[in-house]
Amino acid sequence: LGDPNYKVKFVMSIPYPDQRYTSFGPLSGNYYNLSTDSGYQSAVNWFINQTESRFNSGSYQYVDLVGYYWLDEAVNRVDRIRYTASRVQNKGYKFFWIPYYTVPGALYGKDLQFDAVAYQPNHFFPDAYNENDIGLIGTKQVVNAAKLAAYANIGLELEIDDRLLTNVDKYNQGLDYFNASVEQGFRGPGVFRCWYNDVRAYYK
Repeated sequence: LGDPNYKVKFVMSIPYPDQRYTSFGPLSGNYYNLSTDSGYQSAVNWFINQTESRFNSGSYQYVDLVGYYWLDEAVNRVDRIRYTASRVQNKGYKFFWIPYYTVPGALYGKDLQFDAVAYQPNHFFPDAYNENDIGLIGTKQVVNAAKLAAYANIGLELEIDDRLLTNVDKYNQGLDYFNASVEQGFRGPGVFRCWYNDVRAYYK
């Protein structure tokens, strides 16, 4: 606030182009078979080009389009991730990913050509009192995720929603993220962090 030259960095999500759709569209009057490489590539190219064109035509004075986020949290098609990465990066943008906890490939985002990866602890959503679940209150789960993220030289996602404000269990689970982040060094300007914040939390 108070800086007239400050610009918000905006990252656009790329929806996962599910290959079960064999007649996806219309996109500018065309339908694409996402089960084929050519159909997938055409659809992704259309999406990236449309995003860039519409953003540029909007003349957003205080917003910069800086990259794209691969919405699929798992690794389903390595070739398609890498193709999309090349298209995004060739246009001068960054490519981001936020995989869920223990998903295969989560610690090797650089090999998939992502520029930045944030690892999900997935601690906030399960039962807070189940001793066999990763939601059990205490910093153990978030610490484990942070250690894996540090090992892989990737970032961490912090996850909350509006229940943080009304439910003591969710408050404590949310607090686990903050305490573990401080303990494991995931704070300050030199650390890549992402936030999962339900929009209702902001509203309330």
